[in-house]
Amino acid sequence: KQWYQRRVAITAGKSDLEGNDNLATNSSAPTNLKDLSLDTETSIATSLTINLEDQTKLYGIYKIIIYGKTTSTSVAGFTAFAKVDESDVNADITAHSVSPNIVISTDELQCGTESTGTDSFTFTCKADTPARKIILKHAGTASLAEVVIAGKIWSDYPCSAGYSSASGNHTQDSTGCTECAAGTHTHERSQTTCKTCSTASLPVFYTSTLAEKKASTCKLCPKPKKTTDTKDGCDVCAAGNYLKYEEAVSCTDAGCDETCKLATYETNKCYKTIACTPCVKGEFRGASDPNDKCTACPTGQVATSTGSTKCTPCPAGEYKTTADVACSKCPAGKFQDEAEKDSCKDCPDGQVQTALGQTSCEICPAGKYQDSKSEECKVCPTGKYQDLTTGTTACKDPQTGYFVKKDSNDLPTSQEKCPKGQQPSADKMSCEQCLKGQYKGESDTVCLDCEKGYFANAAGSETCTACEAGKYQDTKGQESCKNCEAGKIQSGTGAETCEDCPVGKYAAGEGNTQCLPCDKGHYQDLKAQGSCKKCEEGKAVQETGATSCEICAAGTFAAGTGNDVCTPCEQGTSQPDVGKGTCIDCVAGQYQDETKQTTCKKCPAGRYSTGSKSTTCEACEAGTFQSAEGSTSCEECEVGEFQAQPGQSSCDTCKNGNYSTAKKSTTCQACLKGNKVDSLTKGTSCTACDSGFYQDEDHKTTCKPCTAPLVTKIEGQSACVACDPGYKYATSSTCVICAAGTYNFKDDTVDECRQCEFNHKAPSDGLSKCELCPTDMHADEGQTTCENCSGRNPEQIEKEMANVKEEQREKCKADLGAGCMGQTIETKFGKFELDFMLVSDDPVKQKCPYDGSDTTNMGTFKCELKPDTEKETHVTYELKCKNSEDSTKINDIAESNKTAEQKSKDLEEISSKEPEDSTLGDVEGVTKVVESITEEETKITDEVNQNLVKSMSNLVKGDFSEGTSDSKEAVKILDSMMKDMIKVTKNLESPNKIFKSENVATINIQKSSGSSEDNNPVKGGVLALNIPSKGNLTDTTITDARSETIAPPLMLQTSSASQEDTSKVDMVVMVITEPSFMPDNKTIPPPLPDPELPRERQVDQVWKLVKELEEKQPNKEENPPPFVNSPILEVEVNNSASIPDFEIRIMMKPIIPIGNSSTSIKKIGDRRIELRYTCNSYVPAEGRWKETCKTFYDAKNPDIGVLCVCNHNTSFAVLMSPYEIDPAATDSQSLVTKIILGVSTLCLLITLIILMPFPALRATRSAKTNICFSFSLLLASLFFFIQDFLVKSDDTGIIKLKTVPCIVYAALQHYLWLVCFMWMVIEGWGMYLSLVQVFGSHISKFMLKFNALAWGVPIIFPIIGGAVFTTSETIGQFTVMNHEYVADTMCFIKPESIAFFTLFLTPLIICLVINLVIFGFVIRVIKSSTANVEKVSREQVIKQLKACVGIMVLLGTGWIVGVLMSVPAKEIQIPMQWIFIILNSTQGIWVFVFYIVFNPQVMTTWGPILGLSEDTSKKSTTSVSTFANTNASCTTTMKKSDKIDNIYSNDMAEDHTYATTTEFPAKSEDNMKI
Repeated sequence: KQWYQRRVAITAGKSDLEGNDNLATNSSAPTNLKDLSLDTETSIATSLTINLEDQTKLYGIYKIIIYGKTTSTSVAGFTAFAKVDESDVNADITAHSVSPNIVISTDELQCGTESTGTDSFTFTCKADTPARKIILKHAGTASLAEVVIAGKIWSDYPCSAGYSSASGNHTQDSTGCTECAAGTHTHERSQTTCKTCSTASLPVFYTSTLAEKKASTCKLCPKPKKTTDTKDGCDVCAAGNYLKYEEAVSCTDAGCDETCKLATYETNKCYKTIACTPCVKGEFRGASDPNDKCTACPTGQVATSTGSTKCTPCPAGEYKTTADVACSKCPAGKFQDEAEKDSCKDCPDGQVQTALGQTSCEICPAGKYQDSKSEECKVCPTGKYQDLTTGTTACKDPQTGYFVKKDSNDLPTSQEKCPKGQQPSADKMSCEQCLKGQYKGESDTVCLDCEKGYFANAAGSETCTACEAGKYQDTKGQESCKNCEAGKIQSGTGAETCEDCPVGKYAAGEGNTQCLPCDKGHYQDLKAQGSCKKCEEGKAVQETGATSCEICAAGTFAAGTGNDVCTPCEQGTSQPDVGKGTCIDCVAGQYQDETKQTTCKKCPAGRYSTGSKSTTCEACEAGTFQSAEGSTSCEECEVGEFQAQPGQSSCDTCKNGNYSTAKKSTTCQACLKGNKVDSLTKGTSCTACDSGFYQDEDHKTTCKPCTAPLVTKIEGQSACVACDPGYKYATSSTCVICAAGTYNFKDDTVDECRQCEFNHKAPSDGLSKCELCPTDMHADEGQTTCENCSGRNPEQIEKEMANVKEEQREKCKADLGAGCMGQTIETKFGKFELDFMLVSDDPVKQKCPYDGSDTTNMGTFKCELKPDTEKETHVTYELKCKNSEDSTKINDIAESNKTAEQKSKDLEEISSKEPEDSTLGDVEGVTKVVESITEEETKITDEVNQNLVKSMSNLVKGDFSEGTSDSKEAVKILDSMMKDMIKVTKNLESPNKIFKSENVATINIQKSSGSSEDNNPVKGGVLALNIPSKGNLTDTTITDARSETIAPPLMLQTSSASQEDTSKVDMVVMVITEPSFMPDNKTIPPPLPDPELPRERQVDQVWKLVKELEEKQPNKEENPPPFVNSPILEVEVNNSASIPDFEIRIMMKPIIPIGNSSTSIKKIGDRRIELRYTCNSYVPAEGRWKETCKTFYDAKNPDIGVLCVCNHNTSFAVLMSPYEIDPAATDSQSLVTKIILGVSTLCLLITLIILMPFPALRATRSAKTNICFSFSLLLASLFFFIQDFLVKSDDTGIIKLKTVPCIVYAALQHYLWLVCFMWMVIEGWGMYLSLVQVFGSHISKFMLKFNALAWGVPIIFPIIGGAVFTTSETIGQFTVMNHEYVADTMCFIKPESIAFFTLFLTPLIICLVINLVIFGFVIRVIKSSTANVEKVSREQVIKQLKACVGIMVLLGTGWIVGVLMSVPAKEIQIPMQWIFIILNSTQGIWVFVFYIVFNPQVMTTWGPILGLSEDTSKKSTTSVSTFANTNASCTTTMKKSDKIDNIYSNDMAEDHTYATTTEFPAKSEDNMKI
């Protein structure tokens, strides 16, 4: 009721708003304002936003009034703001901004000051404050009864003081309120005009600023000033004038009007007019002088007119005394160099002045001097000069080596040094040249004679020239040098003598600079000789510069003279003597297999030779021998002997059970198992063993007897065997049958029939085994029948069958079924009590001990046979549980009233158990504890946070997939814990400090905290962490990446392309060692290798794991699963969504090394697998890792770090992903490609070799085009073919991957294939002109134009590819190259990249489309060529097909298959790849077939040369040439004079234009030549 009365009272007083509306009472006011209801108190916590009425309009705010609940309620501590949001600035609002006084600001504009007092408070806003909403703020919690906002819609808002408009309001037109002009004012609102300040008779009032224009009176100029012409200030009279007042009579307040009163400068005096008067002559007034008087000119200055602003000083050269009225000129002999002087100065000595009014005296110029006070200067005498211009009285003598130089006025003004090669003349007025044989240098003053070894061959020499090499001079002052004689040399310059050539050397002719060594085979034993001597026959010398020749040793020879080496006697010859010119051939029966031998060798035993000069002896063939040396034939082995090896000296006798029956045997036959060789036959026969005996070895002379229980019933057996099943041993050659109740299986250790075992029977004789009694039956030993069991459970069986043996009872029990004993199973989720179970029983389910009444979480148990034994049983179970005993304890901590410190400490103690014992319920409990702490504490202490980090660390290595019944619930729980830990880190008392544990580290980075760079963990815009290689985060440190030469293990940088500096932002960073908090069934945990192992062993362990995953992969078409290969980095940047183009750059070093390109690719089975790094972020909503970031790393050395560029907050990690980089058919495809492409390349080369030598074969336009196409295809094929030899996918090739040479090689291949495509199009265009268009097909300079097109246009594409698609990515000072142009495993364009599709595939498709259209036209012409023929023969059809195939090859239509290879389905890709290889690898072969094989002109040209045909040009009769044209299916008979066509071209249409079809033979019905 009290509140209601208060509201009523306020409402009653709202009418007094000074003409404004209450904008807070509109019926469309928002809910938060309506909540200030009449009977309900509304609390304002922190701030309250009040949206003003219609949100499409702009409002002008005058004041804001707040009212408390009662008149005594405090309203202190409030601040009020007016605001226009950026999103509210629409077209209607922007239209208001044309008014000069309106500024639409999106900032909060404060109205008045902070509120004070009780009852109510009024906030007065700055005039003309525009707003869309009002925001009230309060530091704590407060209550208000009402808020009144006084204002109007902007168009009705009154103009403020100092403004006016046609209506007095802010109208929504193009003007709005206009600020009063200078010299006007208005102190009231809503004015249509502004008042004028000054009048013409009294110009002393003005206004300038807005504050002055708002005043009730104008500003008054101080005496003696008047209003400026612009009426915005005061000014004095213009310079040269002074202010004159016309004073009115004295007046009182009653006698003066209002204007007069305002103009009162002195008491009771008014000034009616104010005027400016000019100064008289002789006086002046400057701009800064007093305004009310003029001043007389000072001494030395004069004012010659009225209204002068200043006095003019007398200039230099004139003077003026005080009494003078004008300036006078200085007389002759005097001067004045200063202005405003009253006298002149006398000229100094050495200077003169003859004119009047001068400012200086004349100084004697250079070249003259003055020796007295005369009036002129004299010229210096001969041999003297004067270079000074200061009026000197004497001239100077030149220095030694100098002469006097005159200037342009013929005055001796300087001395100059004689140039090099010259010296001063006798009168010292010029220089003369030095004589020949003399010189003068820079430092010399006279000419000097040249020294020995030097000369000067011209007059005026600056230096003497040293005698060049090969010459000398032994006299001074000479003009030339002498040549060294033959046999002498001089290698240096400036020599006085020459040197003799030593022995072994010579110098031919004169002027030699060096002695040449005698050539090989020559020598010289004398000094100073001009030539060398040749070695005699039988002698040689190999060295140059020899002084004698060496005698050839035995075994060598030297034929003729001048030999440099003694030639070794070749194989088959010898030479026993020294110094010989020939060697001796070996005779029959001898040989020599070495060179440089002195004798021949005899053929050894077992070998022979038949001719002379033999290099080897032939071995006696197998079956023959030779016992003597030096033989010429061999002898045959006798019967009973053999020789298996060639080249033997004797035959061997058959022994040890072997025999032979013919001469010249190479082997003895082995007497096989079951047989023996009789020693009496001497190895000539082999007989079978008797029954009861056997022989289990070859090559034996006797048989062995069988021993019990084994027998042989027939002859010739290689082994004794057991009696047949059901029989037993009698003698070594006989067996007997077993009786009923007994059995015998084939066993070589038992010679009797055995009784049947327990629970088995043998109902008849001759059985090999006993039958198992059926289920529920039993039997004693040796029985022929089985009996029924008694009892239906184990207890009854023991009781009722007590009279039979235990084995029988156990069999009956077992027939009941396998089972498991009752037992207690202990798990991390609690204990489960189980009863006895049979294997056949259904699974048993039990509730989880700590999950309460939740029936979704259950444990399932079953009795099963052990798979390894299939006999023993065991209990298997699957647990879908969440909570453990510790989970309950952790939940109790969350619900307790303990302090945050105690809760975190208790939590850390409970969670410090073995990681494998952690459960999902533990995580959920930890989340509740963290939430309870954050709800109670606004700031988290260091101790609490450290305990929470340790608790989280203890959970990291847990397996939360175990026992999880709902994967989505697990993801939700784990994600909640991550978010809560982020929240804790945000609210730390100590920001910029790292908190570490074994598996978790957190840091809260605040840009406002830390006053210096040293306190900020972000150094140079980068957060860098040194993480130990073993993954223990307790040793993690923050480092400055700028001082590191190797990238730290983890770096993080924030950036924005559109903002200058976002490197310093508020963010939370959490590092986790394991991905257990991010469950994903598509990935596997990282198998950490031992960090102590060598690098190679770590890589081997990784590949071993990948191989195991590949083998377990159910679908071999898919890649093995990836695994997380780095620490997990959780990053949350405050307000990152509001920063345009925001990016997070993260550089992480992988945990597991995959090596460089040479170790990251391996073949597993029939697939080639590559390990790649990918940057992923965890998406909790999907429960999986997702590749949402860009990945950059150096494939040559990826372990230095992987750079991830992301644009969102989340958990980041580097995943190691195995990818199949080649399909299964790669090896076979590669082999086929190499073979076919090699043949194709050879065919192209042969094609060019055949076509190029003869102009006739390359005369036509089509032939030239074909040659150019073949050449480009040859280059492209050659580069592609040799790539496998230069580049290896494991980076072991000559050209290393992703290097500059590799990029250049890829660009060259790219360029050459595009050139091929261009020539294919030109081929097609040539066909079109020749076969389709025909008329008007002539193109001038065809080949020049199209060569420029084919070789010029493609070069643009590789340049663009290399420049645009090779970029670099940086983080801090570390850079990672991003190669999007070159492939990872070869030097070619990167497949499936933007560069590949835009710069290679697109040009290819364009070329193919053009050629397909042309192909259609050409095929139509081929078809129409036989349209008028009544009957098309089979031969013509074949020729048509041949032409079609040829055209397809030439036009490159096989590349269509290459486009279809882009289809991702493997079942399509593999066949397409094979077709592509066959079609395009053979393109060079088809070119050879159609350009050479099917081209009769080639045979006509090459046939006579190769002797394959006669030269038809020599025949006088007409020859008929019938040939198949590859572009058509027709033949023609041509005369000798006809030109034989080239492949597909129409030679008559090649370079001509035809007017009618009759002129063009291809179009006539009787000529099918196309």
